[in-house]
Amino acid sequence: MRILITGITGFVGRHLAERWKANNSLQVAGTGRSFNRQAHLPENIAYLPLEITNETDVHALITSYTPDIVVHSAAMSKPNDCELQQQLCYDVNVNATRYVIDACKKNGSKLIFMSTDFVFGDDGPYSEDDAYSPVNYYGQSKVFAEEIVRSSNIEYAVVRTVLVYGKQLEGLNPTFPQWVKGQLEKGNSIRVFTDQYRTATFVNDLTSGIDSIVAGNATGIFHFCGSETFTPFDIATKVASHFGFDTKLILPVTRGDFAEAARRPIKSTLAIEKAKRELLYSPTPLADALPLIF
Repeated sequence: MRILITGITGFVGRHLAERWKANNSLQVAGTGRSFNRQAHLPENIAYLPLEITNETDVHALITSYTPDIVVHSAAMSKPNDCELQQQLCYDVNVNATRYVIDACKKNGSKLIFMSTDFVFGDDGPYSEDDAYSPVNYYGQSKVFAEEIVRSSNIEYAVVRTVLVYGKQLEGLNPTFPQWVKGQLEKGNSIRVFTDQYRTATFVNDLTSGIDSIVAGNATGIFHFCGSETFTPFDIATKVASHFGFDTKLILPVTRGDFAEAARRPIKSTLAIEKAKRELLYSPTPLADALPLIF
């Protein structure tokens, strides 16, 4: 089976590449914006430079590679940037998705589309069938893209996830727990929100869920995240306790203490009963994940 991962140099893309690099039944390639291959990619993963907002190039690459499955993870995902650069966000998250879908339709490829809890608002946990209610433009752009996927008449799966964290592979930026550790071990105080609730996602669980979609040829919408609800303050405190850092360095703040371009949902937690039932999804507790990522 041939799989193409858009955005393979991103956090989820890289972890998918690591998961699939030893699977002899899969031939995996990935795209990135840089012309040069990232040195840390697994040797047996082909790298294909691509500007995802160029319709002609998207069609040419997918037609040339002829994937059975496209995992579309390339996206503009920083909410503040999306709020301040809405046209660019639309081009990357919506128009590019349309180009990928059209190419998949032409080549008979299945699409696995990576989405977000931010398609919803303040009153989680949300199930797969709940109505959209985004509170910022990043979430709205993903709503637009999901609607295109769902009306496309191609074979697809939509994967929604929440605040992904995991091992910092070489060449990747840190996720929230690594940032907390890095600041606290320097003795720096950090200000962390106490009024945002998330079912944070261990990346190993996310890639396992995506692998189950591939192996079982599953279609539809799936939520992959943790089963525990935490605030960022809760997570930071658990990281501090894990390493024995002074928890007094973690200063509680609320959304009202910070002026951000993009509003964040208060409780954008996701329900995962469908994934548990249909894909035997079993998320890792945060306490068990922390020793694995450091």
